[in-house]
Amino acid sequence: MLARMRSPLALALVASFSLFGCGDDAGEDPFDVTPTDAQIAYCPGDATDALTRAERALRQLTLEQKAALMAGTAPLPMGGSWKTMSISALGIPAYRMIDGPRGASLVAGHATPFPVAAARGATFDPELERRVGAAIARETRGLGANVLLAPTVNVLRHPRWGRAQETYGADPLHIALFGAAFVEGVQAEGIVSTVKHYALNSIENGRLSIDVLADARTMREIYLPPFERIVKEAKVATVMTAYNSVNGSFASENAELLSILYDDWGFAGFTMSDWMYGTHDTVKAVHAGLDLEMPNPKIYGPALAAAVQAGEVDEALLDRSVRRLLFTAFCYDVGSIEGDRSLVETDEARALALEVAQRSLVLLQNEGGALPLSDEEGFSIAVLGRLADAENIGDTGSSHVNPSPGTVVTPYQGLVARAGSNPVELLEASDPELAEKLASFDAVVLVVGYTAEDEGEGEGSFGAGDRASLSLRDEDLALIEAVAPLHERVILVIEGGSAVVLTDVVEHVEAIVMAWYPGVEGGTAIADLLFGDVNFSGRLPTSFPADEAHLPPFENDVASTTYGYFHDYRHLDAEGLDPLFPFGYGLSYVEVSYSAIRLSKDTARAGDVIDVEVDVTNEGDRSVLETVQVYVRPPGEVVSRPVRDLRAFGQVELGAGETKTVTLSIRVDELGYWDEAAGAFVLEPGVHLVEAGRHARDLPQYTELLLEL
Repeated sequence: MLARMRSPLALALVASFSLFGCGDDAGEDPFDVTPTDAQIAYCPGDATDALTRAERALRQLTLEQKAALMAGTAPLPMGGSWKTMSISALGIPAYRMIDGPRGASLVAGHATPFPVAAARGATFDPELERRVGAAIARETRGLGANVLLAPTVNVLRHPRWGRAQETYGADPLHIALFGAAFVEGVQAEGIVSTVKHYALNSIENGRLSIDVLADARTMREIYLPPFERIVKEAKVATVMTAYNSVNGSFASENAELLSILYDDWGFAGFTMSDWMYGTHDTVKAVHAGLDLEMPNPKIYGPALAAAVQAGEVDEALLDRSVRRLLFTAFCYDVGSIEGDRSLVETDEARALALEVAQRSLVLLQNEGGALPLSDEEGFSIAVLGRLADAENIGDTGSSHVNPSPGTVVTPYQGLVARAGSNPVELLEASDPELAEKLASFDAVVLVVGYTAEDEGEGEGSFGAGDRASLSLRDEDLALIEAVAPLHERVILVIEGGSAVVLTDVVEHVEAIVMAWYPGVEGGTAIADLLFGDVNFSGRLPTSFPADEAHLPPFENDVASTTYGYFHDYRHLDAEGLDPLFPFGYGLSYVEVSYSAIRLSKDTARAGDVIDVEVDVTNEGDRSVLETVQVYVRPPGEVVSRPVRDLRAFGQVELGAGETKTVTLSIRVDELGYWDEAAGAFVLEPGVHLVEAGRHARDLPQYTELLLEL
């Protein structure tokens, strides 16, 4: 096939094929191929064998078969997954795909719902996320699929985004480390992982048509780094493009975005479109480098074959994409994966879901020792709120997980189970005798927040879409206002996918806990933490503002919008605004102090890795898992820079009264800024302030690092 190509484009592709250097000039044997270093690093199997098999199959395909392999087979899942075409005579297996970001998708049957990604980001523990990725991959295999459409690593520009729950938070480094760990966990189990949605995708209403505008520096420093690290370091197998346009071109046909992916980052896998509405133009998409249209052919398949026959598309472009698709399929041996229900909803998966939920809950306020709840005989708890006994595990869009009936533990059920013989009663706010009843209880727990009716995937009739505001529902606020004056020990538990404005709430209740959408064992975890069986260790992966107006504007019903350089804590710092609860914030049942910071060297150059040592002391009488955060203040004299930028974080277990030294590492090359004229990251010489502490507004230890060029 390649030998028949004579156009300049065909000859160029034969000579190089970008990352797939396997044209006819590879030797006299037409299947004597040599993988590139990038392909070898990418392929978990034998890269030479995979590439040889891909080349052998490719050269036997007709034009129509190539075009068909570049599209899914049906708009709806069949047999529990979305599929691509298989050709058994040539040994070409089908990709069988399911979501998702918090567990194996409902289309495949019952599975374990883990806490949503926002909750897992609150653990600040990428190694825990690696275990989650592996667990979801095992269930994916058990359900007979070979491709997991996760993780979502879009930067949370604004917490009203309907799918905020699907990503890990607002900081690019934090998201990148979590996404990379998830991918590595998935792919270590032999399942193909898909990072999405590439790129600048964080609006639901209008998501199918909105044009997101951003300059090169904003893209390279803020919105692309999670994808870059996951491609370069985690070797993600596939990348899904977004629905939206970026700077005037739809992501699925955006030549600049796909060139960054393949040419700048050395991506050795394949790209696919988002489902149903993610593709638009045959010629633009195939020229840009989109390899696979999902879930069914609209611009590929017959339309793509026709474009080749009409002379609008060179067949060499189809060969490039099909080679990528086949190489990945053979690297991961996707055809060997079969279903095994014994791998699904296991005790091990449920135990991990509980551990993650315990680690994810964030204690925002605890006045007057309202928590922990007491174990004393007769200690009684009143529980109120429309979510108190609801199975509230998150959005019902593509990330929806369908657990077996009766397996989700609600907050009320968790408290009843934990309290044992002590009374826990579910009350109604409308009860005319509520005041008298509450007086007889030792503590009151209110469970409020959001559901899939308030936020989630979609726009209009497709789903809930973006959140209307960052305030709690009116009925929740009314419940708090009615109950709080009636009792001196009110604990507020909030479920939801992202930040909530609580300025008018904090004065009315004694304790506040952010529980996110906590998964199948959420109620158990809530009870464990409220009773103090487990100490709080969760931290906010996004700032909770004092006022929504303090954040950048969120325009979700416009034809185009501009993503600026500053958002979340960087924006609040730049504007001199105080958040109600800062990025990285979270209380526990003990106090922790920081007493010293040291650098492995005070002067550094490009390529160096700087170790940061921080002394941390548990001032309390019980153990705690402390998250140490390191931020860097760049000089900011050449271009505008953040006041501070998260550059490392890690955790340490401290016993009562114990002091330990925590060592974290900073890559000097990651302290640079994107120079648009140079088309590269550039380090700014001068003094960089290195700060360490508990969150973005509590950084008591600091020192200076001098960068020399």
